[in-house]
Amino acid sequence: MPGDSLAEYRRKRDFSKTSEPDAGAPVQVDGPLRFMVHKHAATRLHYDLRLELDGVLKSWALPKGPSAATGEKRFAAPTEDHPLSYASFEGVIPKGQYGAGPSLIWDAGTFAPDEKIVPPFADRRLAETELKKALANGKVGITLRGKKLKGSWALVRMQGGQWLMLKHKDAACDPPDDILADETSVASGLTLDDLRSGVLSRTDMTDWSFNPATLNGSRPAPLGRIEPMLAAATPIPGAGDFVFEPKLDGVRIVATVDAGEVMLRSRNGHDVTQAYPGIAACLQQQPVSAAAFDCEIVAIDAGGRPSFELLQQRMNLQEAAAIASAEKTIPTMCYVFDVMHLDGYDLTRVQLRARREVLSRVLLPLGQVAQVFAIPASAEDAYQAAVAAGFEGLMAKRADSRYEPGKRSGAWLKRKKLDTEAFLVGGYTPGTGHRRESFGGLLLGEPVDGRLEYRGKVGSGFSDRDVAALRKSLGSLVTPESPFSNPTPDDRTATWVKPQIEVRIEYANRTAANLLRTPVFKGLANARQIANSSVSSEVAAGGGVLDQIKEAKAKTLLRGDGWELAVTNLDKVLWPGSPAHTKRDLLAYAARIWPVLERHVRDRPLTLLRYPNGIDGKKFYQKHWDAELPAFVETVSMYSDGEGGDQRFLFCNNLPTLLWLCQLADIEWHAHLARAVSGGDAGALPVTFTGSSSDLEESVLNYPDFILFDLDPYIYAGNEKVGDEPQPNQAALSRTSEVALSLKELLDSLGLESFVKTSGATGMHIYVPIVRNLPYSVVRAAANTVCLELLSRRPKEVTMEWDTTKRTGKVFLDANQNARHKNLAVAYSPRAKLGATVSMPLRWDEVGRVKATDFTLGTVPDLVSARGDVWARIFDAKQDLHEILGL
Repeated sequence: MPGDSLAEYRRKRDFSKTSEPDAGAPVQVDGPLRFMVHKHAATRLHYDLRLELDGVLKSWALPKGPSAATGEKRFAAPTEDHPLSYASFEGVIPKGQYGAGPSLIWDAGTFAPDEKIVPPFADRRLAETELKKALANGKVGITLRGKKLKGSWALVRMQGGQWLMLKHKDAACDPPDDILADETSVASGLTLDDLRSGVLSRTDMTDWSFNPATLNGSRPAPLGRIEPMLAAATPIPGAGDFVFEPKLDGVRIVATVDAGEVMLRSRNGHDVTQAYPGIAACLQQQPVSAAAFDCEIVAIDAGGRPSFELLQQRMNLQEAAAIASAEKTIPTMCYVFDVMHLDGYDLTRVQLRARREVLSRVLLPLGQVAQVFAIPASAEDAYQAAVAAGFEGLMAKRADSRYEPGKRSGAWLKRKKLDTEAFLVGGYTPGTGHRRESFGGLLLGEPVDGRLEYRGKVGSGFSDRDVAALRKSLGSLVTPESPFSNPTPDDRTATWVKPQIEVRIEYANRTAANLLRTPVFKGLANARQIANSSVSSEVAAGGGVLDQIKEAKAKTLLRGDGWELAVTNLDKVLWPGSPAHTKRDLLAYAARIWPVLERHVRDRPLTLLRYPNGIDGKKFYQKHWDAELPAFVETVSMYSDGEGGDQRFLFCNNLPTLLWLCQLADIEWHAHLARAVSGGDAGALPVTFTGSSSDLEESVLNYPDFILFDLDPYIYAGNEKVGDEPQPNQAALSRTSEVALSLKELLDSLGLESFVKTSGATGMHIYVPIVRNLPYSVVRAAANTVCLELLSRRPKEVTMEWDTTKRTGKVFLDANQNARHKNLAVAYSPRAKLGATVSMPLRWDEVGRVKATDFTLGTVPDLVSARGDVWARIFDAKQDLHEILGL
């Protein structure tokens, strides 16, 4: 019995004098068996190896300590059994007591017998049975999962009852450094000298083995599929308990090992095991019964740095022969940075700091598998160190964070390195679609020793105005000869130009061929290189399109620069009343307002709100489009939570698309608060929106340009029917204006500049432009906090009640519009209200002095022509919400 085996331990100690734990009752736990090693300076310095069995710690004293060198045998004298509670003991045994002197926890972990069996880490009963047999036979094989002692070891009994300990030949044998050189405690970080000098050890944790069964938050569970946790691309705070890791430029993988079977799944859930046989083989040798690891597979260049360019050359290979060849020519590494499951226990609710400790003990570094190292520095120094070492950037993870499968969490942050430089334009390629009359991409060059060397092609980041202005200037610079000193991939189709236009390009990095990776156009390096392209609204509206709309009969074929569009039923009334407004009026308004509307709608997925028979007829929403589209309409494929798959959504990135929407009786122009382009204030956020909800959450479309406050008055005019929404009235407008101004005052006090527009009725929309470094969930929480503060200041005028019957007489303040699946009528959008009102941007000094009916299809174009777009600078007023509010 365990109690009997501890009699010798109790006999040797006076527990009124020593701080060592008394024998007590054995504490039974689940999970793998545990081991530990004490470094003990008693009469002589030695190391005590202790193995858990039958509720006690079987112990051996090693005078010279263990050695990981193969062939080197170390004497191991068996000593009395110790209680399990001794595993947490670290301190100084007083003089006069047995073993007087300092003793520290030199190593601790879990183990399983491996003599002629696969180590049964997940089966404690079998492990104890096999260990008893081995002890009785005098030959014990064990696989240790410690911080310092790893791999397979043997304890062999000699004649006379003494034992030897030696290391088996495996991946953990013969390390470059003596394992005994590390003299610190794995529990406290102290040394024997620290203990001697009176430093108190704080090892109150009962189990330093990091047994998965004893960790706070772990729970028994079968190994299942786990979606990877995602990081937010937000500024990393200068203070806080963070673990810093280099950001690796590779392929994200969740690797599972189950009874020797390995599976590598990509972030999208695809099985890529066959593509990386060397990595799979290394994971198969890991000392686990079952495990799930979060990893990144990277390709290593000749300089020893990760290279995504090299990885691309092998990541899509399918044939075994090609994969085998790539294994030799393009070496890969699997860097493991988290463990979510181990030996029958779900660890996702365990804190990161503990999961990292588990990983440091469990993962056996093999040829193509290693643990990601932490960078012990401040956030800025860690970032600089990571970038200097050739990594993509920095990951910052809260040490106390849980693993949140499939979710993007503010507990994990990432900062990616991006470069912005100026390059000369040496040519352009033909355009397609609505840009077929202009250009598709610009060919970039860099002057080197008097030559212009090709650096790649940029085709993204352009607005229609950029394209129009560049096309005009490029046309005057056309030359028959290539200005580049080296060939380009577009030599056959390019139009060459004199390299006189310099553009600013943002890019991730350069390839081995010195080409820019993921370049994005960010503007002209010198704005004077291209003449000012601002023109009057009607001219910019499409070179006579407005005249075509006005002069046409009931139907016509509108023609513009490289496009044409059939429009019908031009005199159909969409807004009845006096005066009535027709589809022709809507098209004319669209043609005139497009120059100022473009910046507010561009690159934002749309939701159509169609009224085929006018605002009094049936309406319907349409989010995605399956039918054939005109060539000028741009789209984006995006995962739809509602439909459970990828769908095609529309952009309104040019005038003909806006006119086409009007032809469809899309009266209200609803768009997302986020844009589908990265770069600039969004850094290198992904632009992959398909595959899964998690892909969409990780993308730039989950990072809005604004915080939105929707003010909706529930103040009735008095002539509404039961159940009707409040009709526009002066009392509602006055109250909403007061609340809007109070909200502005609150935002001003927080250092947040805000912009206001009418909703088209008596409501108001307030936008706060922000840097795209926070996901919707954080933005919504920030908006909700502001709303609650305003509610506390004006409880008689403001409500946040979801029950509409409880909103009467108050202005409903809605922060929940800050969500990826929500959309709102953009600035200058018509509204389906009597009078054909428009959601009109205002100056703050106009709030309370104007009403929604002042702004209609008929009045707004002339007003904008006279005073311009009062929201013109909204994108130049972006504020770092993370920094201002300390998020």
